[in-house]
Amino acid sequence: MPIDALSITLQELSANVEWQMKVATVSSILLGCSVFLTMGILTLIVDRHVRTFAEDWEFEQSRRVRLRLGSTVYRMTEPLIDELCECRIMTWFNRSKIGLSLSRGGAPLPWTPDEFVSMTLMETLLVVIVSTFLGSAALPGSQCLLIGIALGIIYLRSTLKSLHQKATDRVDMIQRRMPFGIDLVALLMRAGAGFRDAVRTVVSEGGDHPFSVEFRRVLDDVNRGKTLRESLTELSERLQCEDIREMVYAIQKSEELGTPLAEIFANLADQMRLRKSQWAEAAAGKAQIKMQGPQFVIMVACMITIIVPFLFDPGMSGLSDLF
Repeated sequence: MPIDALSITLQELSANVEWQMKVATVSSILLGCSVFLTMGILTLIVDRHVRTFAEDWEFEQSRRVRLRLGSTVYRMTEPLIDELCECRIMTWFNRSKIGLSLSRGGAPLPWTPDEFVSMTLMETLLVVIVSTFLGSAALPGSQCLLIGIALGIIYLRSTLKSLHQKATDRVDMIQRRMPFGIDLVALLMRAGAGFRDAVRTVVSEGGDHPFSVEFRRVLDDVNRGKTLRESLTELSERLQCEDIREMVYAIQKSEELGTPLAEIFANLADQMRLRKSQWAEAAAGKAQIKMQGPQFVIMVACMITIIVPFLFDPGMSGLSDLF
């Protein structure tokens, strides 16, 4: 190879190396600036004074205190959660359905739908960061990031699905207990007890059952000064249950027309028991239909288990010829 061509090649290589070093230097500077700006923005968000309704309303202040005590993630990222509640990302979620599930599920903390979604997103981000960091010791960075994002999506979907399923199960438990609770209220009222005393007795006997918890909340609202009509209406709106709505409507009509509540509750209990038996019959019919497929598979497996030994038995040549 000529000396001139070799020198030209070395010059080109050195130029390429210098260009790559310049590009790497500029990229490092841009990356450092972006990280600095990101951390600065996050610091300003966390440290800034956020004026909220908690400064004006005592109820809002006590609600936020309960959230801080009950959720570590909320306590550490409250300003970020407040910012997320105002972002367009909230439109990606069915907040009305989430709010209904929170009220029906008897959430221990007084979340709003936006706050619950924001808190779940923060937990999802934490899952992504932790899983990516733990996987970086054995896998490349890009693969760890993809695995972390996948785990975060799974966590987000499972959390929301668990919320909806818990709300549905809780309402089912209330519906199963309602016929017996209403029947007991009717018996107590026929014995001379008032409506509130009868409900208080049922609540005390029920313990921590969701039916007792919801009606204990109704009694607490009445003791705080709300009317019985308002408390029952809030109960109906909170649970969005057909049986509860029917009971509240019957109580309100009884107050308007002067019909004895004991008779109304007795009729409601009979109707709910009938509806419950019809639901059980329908569920049994659906279960029988769903069992036909597994039954057929089990039958085929049993037939194969019985026939195959005869096919491979030398003494059963006639049977093997048939098959």
